[in-house]
Amino acid sequence: MIKTHKDWFKRLAVVSLAATSGAVWAANDGSRGTTSTGDTTVSASIPLRVQITDIADFAFGEWSGTGDLSGTDEICVWSTTRNYKLTATGDMSGTAFGMTSATTTDTVAFTVDWQTDGTAPTTGLVSGTTYTTLAANSNSTSCAGANAAHKAVMTVTVPEANLAAARAATDYTGVVTLVVEAE
Repeated sequence: MIKTHKDWFKRLAVVSLAATSGAVWAANDGSRGTTSTGDTTVSASIPLRVQITDIADFAFGEWSGTGDLSGTDEICVWSTTRNYKLTATGDMSGTAFGMTSATTTDTVAFTVDWQTDGTAPTTGLVSGTTYTTLAANSNSTSCAGANAAHKAVMTVTVPEANLAAARAATDYTGVVTLVVEAE
């Protein structure tokens, strides 16, 4: 029994909140009998998520004096949308791809190429440019098992001409930063 207008407004507020909360109650209890069946609805949401793993360093060692230095790395990119954006940047001036020597202050530029998997066309990356609608074909966050074939492939190439133009030093290093976003 409602005793005052204040109690009535409190009850009306509770009913109004329950009606506007958006909650849908779909569970059904069973009826009494020799068998009884009930059901419930299970729901969840999966947000945009992306992860890049299995990144390795490119340690070329000593250059022989001829030819390019080149290497590849298979990288796992997983996304809940199965697509992603990629932006790669270097740590040289203007975010260029390259290595710098602390002892000679010389720089050696290199190129970075990207394949979304071992069969896709290769894209020569431009530092700071965002590439869109890349396929993250793995449905495993670690690209394990059958998903191993769906790793992206990054290739770093240091051209012979760039190596020949640099002064001798054992400390040439550079960093490539890879940023992936779910798309």
